[in-house]
Amino acid sequence: MSKEKIFSKAWWKQYRWQTILINLGIFFAFFVTCLLIDLLTKHYLFRWNDEKTDGDLVVTYRGFIFGVRSLLHRGSTLELNLGIPALHAITIIIVLGAILTSILIRDKMYRWIIPGLALIAAGSLGNMIDRAAFGGVRDIVFIPWADRGTFNFADVDIIFGVIYIVISIIVMVIVASVRDKKRAAQEEIDDEYSESVAIKSKSEEQNNNNSDIVVDPTRKE
Repeated sequence: MSKEKIFSKAWWKQYRWQTILINLGIFFAFFVTCLLIDLLTKHYLFRWNDEKTDGDLVVTYRGFIFGVRSLLHRGSTLELNLGIPALHAITIIIVLGAILTSILIRDKMYRWIIPGLALIAAGSLGNMIDRAAFGGVRDIVFIPWADRGTFNFADVDIIFGVIYIVISIIVMVIVASVRDKKRAAQEEIDDEYSESVAIKSKSEEQNNNNSDIVVDPTRKE
């Protein structure tokens, strides 16, 4: 069975607008939710210093799992050492790329990666909004038992989005491989059955032809 090429005419013929709506519905449900969580937690938890130039760095909550303090981070999550315009451009590409990828996903199985795309897009846009408004990113969370810096929910979205997509792709590859092996085995069984039926049918036809031959009893050899 030949597989159609992606973006070919046959590929587009089987693509339906309902698929686009479902994919976008999944994407924006996660995207809007994660973006709101990021912006609202920054709004209510971040505390400026008296000069309004940075966070006050005061620990307002310290638990075993996480703590809260305010720091204005003027870099990026991955420390790319790029200017704000370049970071904005990268963010726009990430968001548009995530939306486009979600639209082009046709197989139901691959919809599992859409939430991961939404998390990455929401985290990137959340930090972009901060850079545009404040010249840096409002970081509010740290880990008391492994204090390596301060971060926010947008950073968590990006990191978990990437991890989620990688795991999802690995799982989907394994599932697809198992499914293809089962399909190949079933096709082999079907081919063997069809071949046996054809041989049996041919044998019965030959027997019928032999039984139709009339022998003249008076004929001498």
